[in-house]
Amino acid sequence: MNIDFLKTFVKIAQLGNLTKVAEELGFSQPAITKQLKALEQEFGAELLERGQKKPRLSEAGLILEMYAGQILSLIEKAKYDITKLNKTVSGKLSIAASSIPGHYILPCIAGEFCKEYPLVHLSFENGDTDEVIKRVLDKSVQIGAVGAYPNLSQLICHRFFTDRLILIASCGHKWSKVEQIPVNELKNGTFIWREKGSGTRKSIENILLSQGIDVSQLNISMELGSTEAIITAVEAGYGVSFVSKWSVQKAIQLGRLKEIKIAGFNGNRDLYLIYLSSDLLPRTVESFINFANSATVQEKLVKYLNG
Repeated sequence: MNIDFLKTFVKIAQLGNLTKVAEELGFSQPAITKQLKALEQEFGAELLERGQKKPRLSEAGLILEMYAGQILSLIEKAKYDITKLNKTVSGKLSIAASSIPGHYILPCIAGEFCKEYPLVHLSFENGDTDEVIKRVLDKSVQIGAVGAYPNLSQLICHRFFTDRLILIASCGHKWSKVEQIPVNELKNGTFIWREKGSGTRKSIENILLSQGIDVSQLNISMELGSTEAIITAVEAGYGVSFVSKWSVQKAIQLGRLKEIKIAGFNGNRDLYLIYLSSDLLPRTVESFINFANSATVQEKLVKYLNG
């Protein structure tokens, strides 16, 4: 029996939509249908109840889903136990990261990791925090890197770096002319905000709330989908915004933007590496988590970020 067909069937059971399964697995829909038919021939039973808007598992399909999960789990356990015999770390490692860790923090860590573990093939993709969490939960990737703590029992979260959110404005903005502003002055500003699902957005809204500022009290003129878009809009004078210190450090040094100090404001937030809670932690995942948190790598990262 083709194990990959079982994996496809489990994905069909999870998503209940052949088109979505095809998109996620990178196959054509006819190829997915062919795999499903091969399994039905193998077991001599229809695995889906067809003729409905959303195909559902038949009674036979429900039985196969249960056993397929156990079979695939046992295969993963066998692989895990065998790899433990080998001290060499090798294999594939997939990571999804939200904007700040993905663009500014992880590339340096990933580069150093690949130098240390040349037999690991690392793949990297970006998305907002909510998208990253979803991809970890549905096992599309092994590790996620996010800027907001996901309070979910299915996930293990490791703090791996501290970010600092700062308020930025164009050099011609009225706030750029003063040493600092009181926190209540924020209510008089025009803000450019990150989109829903962003870890930066969640973090700054929580931080402001702890300072007595509800975001609903702010004048938010735009919501943009990336840190880079926000930096461009702020530099053009369309408003002010909170962004990661690491994303604008060079722009501030070059005099294109100004950091606006806020009295009593602390914009520190933790960045997290997340992965599924499981008894079977692949060597590649374990090695990356330990590597990212090592003192040597953290020192190199800070030096790199500070230019």
